[in-house]
Amino acid sequence: NRRKHIVPELRGAGLVDAFETIVCADDVQRAKPDPELYIRAFAALNAPHAAGYAVEDAPAGVRSAHGAGLMPILVPDLQQPDDGIRALAHRIFPSLADVQAYFASIL
Repeated sequence: NRRKHIVPELRGAGLVDAFETIVCADDVQRAKPDPELYIRAFAALNAPHAAGYAVEDAPAGVRSAHGAGLMPILVPDLQQPDDGIRALAHRIFPSLADVQAYFASIL
């Protein structure tokens, strides 16, 4: 999404300071499912993107994360994943609480 939408939401939730960098749709030429957003975010962090996870709620996000070399974790929102998206996803969980439990178990 655009910075004008994301930053106020994060600020309102008290989370904006939890992020070292925020890369938004305004910062890239190509939108998801192109991997540019993730590649740019990891470059801004000076971090290897192959070591990262991405939590996504839509097929375009899973494609984008996978294309950037990340391990996509899908929490389906409106659209359930088809077989192609299931094959790209590292894991699929029904809720963010399940994602949190997964990370707690592997970290």
